[in-house]
Amino acid sequence: MTAAVREEVAGSQADRTVYLLHGILGSGRNWRSFARRWVQRRPELRVLLVDQRHHGDAPPSTAPDTLDACAADLQALEAHHGAADVVVGHSFGGKVALAWSAQRGAPVWVLDSPPGAPSTVPSPADNDVLHIVDTLTTAPVPAPDRATLRAHLANAGIPGPIVAWLLTSAHRTADGWRFVWNLDGVQRLMRSYFTTDLWEVAMANHAQLVHAGRSDRWHVDELATGRAAAARGAIGWHELPTAGHWLHVDDPDGLIALLDAL
Repeated sequence: MTAAVREEVAGSQADRTVYLLHGILGSGRNWRSFARRWVQRRPELRVLLVDQRHHGDAPPSTAPDTLDACAADLQALEAHHGAADVVVGHSFGGKVALAWSAQRGAPVWVLDSPPGAPSTVPSPADNDVLHIVDTLTTAPVPAPDRATLRAHLANAGIPGPIVAWLLTSAHRTADGWRFVWNLDGVQRLMRSYFTTDLWEVAMANHAQLVHAGRSDRWHVDELATGRAAAARGAIGWHELPTAGHWLHVDDPDGLIALLDAL
C-alpha cells in the first residue's frame, strides 16, 4: 500500500465516505481544520484525509510515479478503509481524483486544478511550484537546525508564509534536519501532472470543478474550456471569486457551501 490515511474525521451518523486529497508538498494534515469544520455542518459525512505517495506519512513507494499510480494507491486504501462515495482533490490531488474517476467512473470534485496539459512542461524559472521543488532538492540536508533550512529557502526568493509552511514538513533525524518528501518521486509526479490531459475524463464523468477567482493556476484557454463545457452540461462549474489557490484557507465557508451539492 503506497498511500496512507492520516486521520479519519467523521460525524456521529456518518453514512457517506469522502476521500480528501492534498496537493504537491502537502499532506492530509493541511486539510484537518477544514474537514472538522465541514463535518460539523455535514455530520453524515465520513472524511478521510489521505497522504499521497512521497508525502507525509505515506510509506515508501516505487515507480511509476504517475497520476494513474496515485489513483491505484487510492483504490488500495479503499480496500482497507471502505469505498469512497466521492473523492475531493485539491491542485495535484484534483488530477489524481480525475484519474481515480477514470478507473472507477465515480463522482469527483476538483478544487482549483485545471484538467488539461500545457503544450510544454514548464520550467522552474516560470512555475512557482517547480521552483520550490527545485530549491528543496538543493537544500543542505541533513541540516544542523531549522534556521539553516529557512535561510536556504528564503535566499531562493520563496515568500515567508510558504517557507513557514514548508518547514512544517521538516523533522529532526539522527543526523540532522530533513524534509519528509521523496523529492525525486515528487518531481516524477509533477511531470505526470503537467503531461496528462484529463478533460475528456472530466466531461465523461461529469466532474465538479471549482475555480478560485484569485488563483494563478488557470490559463485563459483552460477557463474558456471549462466554462464552455459547463454551458453544455458536460461538467459542473463553480466559482469562489474572492479565494486564491488555497481556497480552503481563503474561503472555507464558501467552499463548504459549494460542497453542499455533494
